[in-house]
Amino acid sequence: MQGGEQPSLFARIVSAEPRPVVVWGVVALFMLSAGLADVLVGPYVVLATVYLLPVAVAAWYLGRGPGIAVALGCSLVNVAAVAGDPGAISASTNLVNGALRLVGFCFVAAIVSAVHGLLRQVRELAGTDVLTGLMNRRRFLVEGARELARSQREHSPLAMVCIDIDDLKARNDLDGHAAGDDTLRQFAAVTSDCLRATDVLARTGGDEFSLLLPAADLAAARATVERVMAALVALVPHPIGVSAGICAGGADSGLDLEAVMGLADRLMYEAKRAGKGRVCSVGFLSSPEGANGPGPADPAPGLRARSAGGG
Repeated sequence: MQGGEQPSLFARIVSAEPRPVVVWGVVALFMLSAGLADVLVGPYVVLATVYLLPVAVAAWYLGRGPGIAVALGCSLVNVAAVAGDPGAISASTNLVNGALRLVGFCFVAAIVSAVHGLLRQVRELAGTDVLTGLMNRRRFLVEGARELARSQREHSPLAMVCIDIDDLKARNDLDGHAAGDDTLRQFAAVTSDCLRATDVLARTGGDEFSLLLPAADLAAARATVERVMAALVALVPHPIGVSAGICAGGADSGLDLEAVMGLADRLMYEAKRAGKGRVCSVGFLSSPEGANGPGPADPAPGLRARSAGGG
């Protein structure tokens, strides 16, 4: 994975989100295999722990309800397997054992689903910027690498945008850090509303944000940034000025996520040096190092609109 360490096989398995139909198929296979093994070994070899595997898989990937349903199914399969060859085990004893195993299986399902929920919350918190609710840099690198890999498979373009809020420090000094925090939250909310569901937005620095636009060429990326800039002027009580750097091109196998982020960051600083409230963009064919020269740092359309309105 570019931009981060490769997770272990176990980490990929426990964090995977397979389709429910796939999980149900695996659970059914495990349950039937456990039942068959139960029949083959006879009533005096206890295979209760084997049934815990489908219960745990269902509870982990599907939730507590499905886990309890599978627990019930495993208990019934176990009771049926023993009933087919009971030996000296009476029917009443078989039913009592089945009921006790059901209680144990349900307990395991509840515990596993609760642990999975807690781990998911921990992952969300670890990858979320507390102030804005956006993903942080760490999670952005993971999600960005995933989107980059998808773009490479589909041979589709990709755009990276680096956005910096202009004069945020001055606002902090003038109105206090609470006003600066409000500015960051307003930026995050307004920008998120301007994006597609597939776009990836993160706060990657104090007043810096990174935006990944899958299946977007340079023209589409500029249109998105201009829409965001206009909204930041029109939709907030105190208009928010920003400078942005955009790089876009084909996501071939030689593309490196952090290199593209670095290029977009440099373009953003070019825009700030040109007078702030501007956009500097560049297109590349195969890698950021082979990029064309940056285009002009154009004034933000939102700022033009504010000037035209006399603000």
